[in-house]
Amino acid sequence: MRILFLLSLLVVFWGKCDAHTVSKVDDRLYGLLFLLSSESLNYSTTLPEDSLICLCNKLGEQALGAKDYVTYFKTGQIAVNSLCLQGDWGLALDKASKMYKEARKQNNRLGIALALQALGDTYMYTNRYEQAEESFADAFKMLEGIRDDDAKIRLFIQYMHVCLHADKIDRLPGYMDQAEELIIRLNSREKENYHFFLRCYQTLYFLSVKDEERAVACLEQVLKADVSERVFNQWIHLLFAQFCLGRGDYENALLYSDSVLMDLKKSNNLGGYIYFLKNKALIFEKKEQPEEAFRIYQRVNTLSDSVNVARYLHQLNELHLTYRIDQTQLDTAAEYNRLLSWIVFFCFLLLLTVIVVVVILKRKNRTLKLCQKHLEAETEKAVRSIQSKSLFLSNMSHEIRTPLNGIVGFSEILAAYGDIDAETKRLYGDNIRQNSDLLLKLINDLMDLSDLEENTMSFTFAVCDAVDVCHSVIHTVNAVKTTAAQLIFSCPLPCLELYTDSNRLQQVLINLLVNAAKFTKEGTIRLVLDVDADKHEAIFVVEDTGCGIPPEKQKYIFNRYEKLHEDIQGSGLGLSICQLVIKRIRGRIWLDTGYTQGARFVFTHPLPRTSNE
Repeated sequence: MRILFLLSLLVVFWGKCDAHTVSKVDDRLYGLLFLLSSESLNYSTTLPEDSLICLCNKLGEQALGAKDYVTYFKTGQIAVNSLCLQGDWGLALDKASKMYKEARKQNNRLGIALALQALGDTYMYTNRYEQAEESFADAFKMLEGIRDDDAKIRLFIQYMHVCLHADKIDRLPGYMDQAEELIIRLNSREKENYHFFLRCYQTLYFLSVKDEERAVACLEQVLKADVSERVFNQWIHLLFAQFCLGRGDYENALLYSDSVLMDLKKSNNLGGYIYFLKNKALIFEKKEQPEEAFRIYQRVNTLSDSVNVARYLHQLNELHLTYRIDQTQLDTAAEYNRLLSWIVFFCFLLLLTVIVVVVILKRKNRTLKLCQKHLEAETEKAVRSIQSKSLFLSNMSHEIRTPLNGIVGFSEILAAYGDIDAETKRLYGDNIRQNSDLLLKLINDLMDLSDLEENTMSFTFAVCDAVDVCHSVIHTVNAVKTTAAQLIFSCPLPCLELYTDSNRLQQVLINLLVNAAKFTKEGTIRLVLDVDADKHEAIFVVEDTGCGIPPEKQKYIFNRYEKLHEDIQGSGLGLSICQLVIKRIRGRIWLDTGYTQGARFVFTHPLPRTSNE
């Protein structure tokens, strides 16, 4: 009843397809085709005459017109299988050849796989099982990486058929396991049919290896299958025939074989009919009835001659050779591409290596140049240091000799002439005291510089008023300066508490102001104290309207032993000492090069932290 219903649907849908030209594949007909074809694998065909083949051709034309090549190749493979079942091997070969050419033209891996499967079908139904297995294996290679479980299941079922007939049953367990895994995850109407065929081949396998217990278990599952009555009866007769043959029940084996042969003859399955005639002849041989076996073998030869299998073998081999040539060309092209890829890779690697080497060499050259510049700078610095030290020694000898000469000279006069009046003695005493103070300051500067460099100078930090310190410094410098320059102190704050060493702060201010007084014969020397609230620091500025500092000497001004004017008395250590002291109290000192009316020195002193900070 199920077959009649499907046939009626087929007639209705087919009529609609003939009446109207469609621009795409009819999905309902395509689904119906797959359902029917899943019942027509290897041994049987459930549709009479050419209905299934005509439906394949109709859908194939629609698919080709709509450029739906997947449908075209799948319907083509079903058509080839159906043609082989009916013994139309010439048409099957033509169809397989056309499929292969179209697949190669489209470079469609699924199409090539299905064309190879179709070629394997023709080998299988002409009993050339070795070549069939080879074609199916090539088809499997093409299906690698393609997610089409249905195509793989159909190929596995035909592969199992070939293994049984080619005495390669040792390969069956692996194929059956893979097929079952694919069937389990399949979700389509054909799943029950595929499961039915798998259990049938499992039954045949266990019979072949003499495992009747497991064969019976598989047969029980076959008997529960929900498939069409015609397919069910045909396979049940086949399986019962094999059971009887295995048990030596030749009479029942012949009865079931006759039932299978009758079904195959009705469905026009010539390939299967010839195969089971041979199987029947084998039963007569085992019954020791050679005359009957000989008669059946004659019938087999007659049927084989009627289809003229040899006429198609040359065409089959040509198609297989075409595939082999194409595959060789593809393999050669793949090998060429692989070789080309390696060449490109090594060229890229070589280029990358060259780039890396060039970059490394450039970096080394840059580093070498930097080192060379640094070496030149250090050499220049060393030369300047040597020159400065030489100049310092020369200056020191002069600076020490001058006050010593004054002290010695005035002392000798006082000692030699006892009748000198009191005023003259006082003047000579003042000169001796001034020269002694000058010599003492020179020695103190040298000791301070040494202590600061070795970080051994002691600092006594305490809170003091910076405004008072500045007033005291102004008073001191006014007392010792020998020029007409006017000293001015400017501060917007009444007082400013700093956490510092007041003696060292005075030392810095006195050095800066005394230096300014040396180079400012007349004019103004200004000391400014202010606060930068944003940076949280006090700012001290000492500026004058003197001769200023030449631009070429500005960057060396804080170097030790550096003197601006050789004819002015001084050790060249004052600014170096100022810089080291300011650094110890966490401040900064610099020359304001933007000031052009004389010289301006600026230094900072951090403000004390409040309780909130």
